[in-house]
Amino acid sequence: MCIAIDTLDMIRDKLDKANKEYRRLRQELSTADKTISDILHELEFCEALSASQGYKYARMLKKLRKDRRYIKNELEELQVFLEKFAGFDFHKLKKSLLDLENRQKHRKYTPRVLTPEKREIMLNIL
Repeated sequence: MCIAIDTLDMIRDKLDKANKEYRRLRQELSTADKTISDILHELEFCEALSASQGYKYARMLKKLRKDRRYIKNELEELQVFLEKFAGFDFHKLKKSLLDLENRQKHRKYTPRVLTPEKREIMLNIL
């Protein structure tokens, strides 16, 4: 197989992995949002809260928000990457490459100047 087809297959595999990772991160973002919402609701309906408990909640929320920011940054980068390939027809490109490879394998040369008679004359001179 030719290098171009191998490379195309590798790119498509990487793109598939990027799509899977994007979906996984979207789910992880949703879970992070729901967790933060749960904590905020817990604080909202809490009757009494000590300074120590408030500090622990604040640290927990800060960690969750940092994790959420990391997820959002990764999603943003993947989205830019994936948008560049949106609608790209890998199948059509692979078919074109396979057709080209097939033409190259069955290529025949037709002499333009050196006819069989001229070739024989030249061979006899040498």
